[in-house]
Amino acid sequence: MAVESAPQPPARATIGTLLRNPNYLSIWVLGSLTGFIRWFQLLAFGVYAFEITGSPILVAIVPILWGLPLALFGPVIGGIADRVDRKLLLSGSIAMVLCVATAMAIMSYTGSLTIIHIFAGAERLVLGDRHAGSPAPVGGRCRRGAGDGDEFRRCNE
Repeated sequence: MAVESAPQPPARATIGTLLRNPNYLSIWVLGSLTGFIRWFQLLAFGVYAFEITGSPILVAIVPILWGLPLALFGPVIGGIADRVDRKLLLSGSIAMVLCVATAMAIMSYTGSLTIIHIFAGAERLVLGDRHAGSPAPVGGRCRRGAGDGDEFRRCNE
């Protein structure tokens, strides 16, 4: 009588395997770039707020408003992200960020950008950009091991 062995868990992917996967690499490159840009936006908001107001207090409010949407709406946005098509969510997020950033650039160019616009824009940019280009899968469905490239692609579709 043959002894049956327990099923073996799937082999974990190595770093080399993941870096050769175009889906994995593209999502991490996009996430890194958007994270880099996000922090430069925060820096630019602070510098511009100081230029137009000269008030360090108003400059200090900018990062507070930057993080406020995540603190207030993070769980709700996460719940929505688990139920909405990922491509639609990413497209909508990027479109929202593009619209707000374009409007703020035009107002800055024309000289009509005020501190109120910066405060409102900081909140809108964060809400729209929260999942755009996020290097980690959104939601709780795909938090297990890295797995193969197909599993990663399925988690982020």
